[in-house]
Amino acid sequence: SLRERVGVRAHPARQSDFHPSVDYRVPTMVSDPAQPGPRFRLSYENLASDTIGIIFEIAMPDKPEAFATHIVAKAYQAPKQ
Repeated sequence: SLRERVGVRAHPARQSDFHPSVDYRVPTMVSDPAQPGPRFRLSYENLASDTIGIIFEIAMPDKPEAFATHIVAKAYQAPKQ
């Protein structure tokens, strides 16, 4: 699987890890600050009917709330054939 090839260990998301924006347009998933190591935050927003914007951020353990942006991307739905 892709997770095995890239060495990703998945954990089940908990409801407290999911933080929708006030208008529910920007769902955000944040790793648990009680866990050791860096924190991760993934946000996405609908930009168009076939496009989402994605932001991936990391915060170091000594500054768990100081997220730095590492990836900003757009994903497009493949055209239907």
